[in-house]
Amino acid sequence: MKFLIPALLISILFTGCLFSKNKKVKTPTKAQIQTTKVPKNIKITKNTNITQKALLVGVNDYKDKTYDLMGTQKDVRKINKLFSSWGFDIDELYGSKSLEFQDKLLNLANTLKSDDVLVIYFSGHGSFTKDYNGDEISDNRDEILVFSDGIQNLYMLDDTIDKILEKIKARKLIIIDSCYSGTVNRSYTPNAYNKVKFIPAPPNIGDFLDDGIAPTPSFLTAQVSGSTVLLSSCKDNEKSIATKEGSLFTNSLVKNLNLDKSFDTIHKETLNNVSKYFHPVLSASNPVLKNITIKEYLKINTN
Repeated sequence: MKFLIPALLISILFTGCLFSKNKKVKTPTKAQIQTTKVPKNIKITKNTNITQKALLVGVNDYKDKTYDLMGTQKDVRKINKLFSSWGFDIDELYGSKSLEFQDKLLNLANTLKSDDVLVIYFSGHGSFTKDYNGDEISDNRDEILVFSDGIQNLYMLDDTIDKILEKIKARKLIIIDSCYSGTVNRSYTPNAYNKVKFIPAPPNIGDFLDDGIAPTPSFLTAQVSGSTVLLSSCKDNEKSIATKEGSLFTNSLVKNLNLDKSFDTIHKETLNNVSKYFHPVLSASNPVLKNITIKEYLKINTN
């Protein structure tokens, strides 16, 4: 999986390796799944000069019930609570509404301006398929986000997402909590407590947005327009974990997100919390963005 600039390709956000063939995943402790409260010591004033939108997606139920997840609705609620407290207008796509993701993005591409801010959050299954157009030089795979209403699965290629993101001029923060695994045969024993967030994709799924535009590299590259920061739950050869209390990456990220912290600090703290399981990654369209605060990047007014 690739990141927002070629120099920052994954070593998204988006193994030292927990899921090697000879290892089984460790059971998360209560500390890793503890829900944290949004800080209340900062007064937020609505920024009326710009539009601040957050598109939040959580998918629990999939076509094959074997792959049903746990806790993604809790993930969305935590992210919703946080960003709504920061003055963002929230559009929540949980369950069957997740199938509206592409249409929602296209609408945002037509409405948001360069001064606006967009947060995109996804919690659900990730997957991959063979790269058929030759744009995925590093791993010859197209990464996929998997949406579902419990009856049908919609596999959305990174090429498809990238085409739409190119049209969105607003400043973007993308948070992806799903698997981008390069190997489907890694040893893992799922149980009632946790599941990996990976689902196999059918062959030759194609590009769902056939608009005649030549696909560009993954949405984790600098091909997307405007300033972009990506926080991804794990490396491209790892699998993130969902639990009944929410996903480990999201739980840790919410705990560490603070308006006065830089993205780099938030990433390091989150990585430290979950590194026993997988390794979150931070990338940005401009390296300078990693060292500015959340408040500055998202244009949040505080008193």
